[in-house]
Order: sequence, then structure tokens, then C-alpha cells
Amino acid sequence: MTKVLQVLPSLTVGGAEKFTIDLSVYLSANNMKVDILVFNDLVDDSLKSVIVKNNIKLIRLKGNFFSKSILFFWLLLRNNYDIVHSHLYIIDVTNFFKLMFYKVRWFNTIHNDAFEEQRHVFLRRLRALFYSNFLITPVAISK
Repeated sequence: MTKVLQVLPSLTVGGAEKFTIDLSVYLSANNMKVDILVFNDLVDDSLKSVIVKNNIKLIRLKGNFFSKSILFFWLLLRNNYDIVHSHLYIIDVTNFFKLMFYKVRWFNTIHNDAFEEQRHVFLRRLRALFYSNFLITPVAISK
């Protein structure tokens, strides 16, 4: 069974979050084990009920940036995911872990205009480096 980790900053009501939930429900219904990880405690109750109803595990990271990074690393080590799929700006937190977990397939969905999603020049160039070297596969769902 393929194990998939969806990674989001939060699960508030929005287009990226709805897309992630819909994709997770589809993958779960097609014999994949799906976990959704959020980097903060903002979780909408209606989205949480869809997750629970479809046998998808919701993981919330708590603490400061350093402790969340350690917990994320530990989660990747312990669960042996086949696919990690990040959404929105959370790639700027997770992309370095790709270097340590090279056997895992990594995807990042760009839900907005790529320039608008990341205006910081250094982080935008870092994303481009990961994309151009096929370390992380970018997926665009908007113009």
C-alpha cells in the first residue's frame, strides 16, 4: 500500500485546503494510506469531519519552528512515506528534508501565481533549484 503525506500550513477553509482534502479522499478510496500534516493548530471543523469520515489521519505539529522541524523529520523517519506532497508556502520549510529522504517522491502544488506565492528572492530561487534538478516535482493548478 502506498503511503502519502499531505503537508499544509493549516486546514482553514480555502481553495488549497479543499483541493488537498478532495485529493486525499480520492487517494484513500483508491487503496492508499493518506496522512495530512498541518504546521499549526488552525483546523476547520467541517474539513476535520471529512478527514475523520474517510479514515485519513490528521497530524498537527505544535511548538516553535525548531521543534516542528524535528517532529517533521521524526515523522518522515518513522512512517516511511512513499510520497510527500506539500502545498502553498510550506515547501519553504520542507524542501531541505528532501535531501535526507531521497527515495521519497516529493511534489509541491502551486495554488497561486508562483511569483505571488513566494516574493522572497532567495526562497524563490531555492524552489527553482529543487524544481530544476528534479528533486521536487512542481504541480500547477492555476494559470
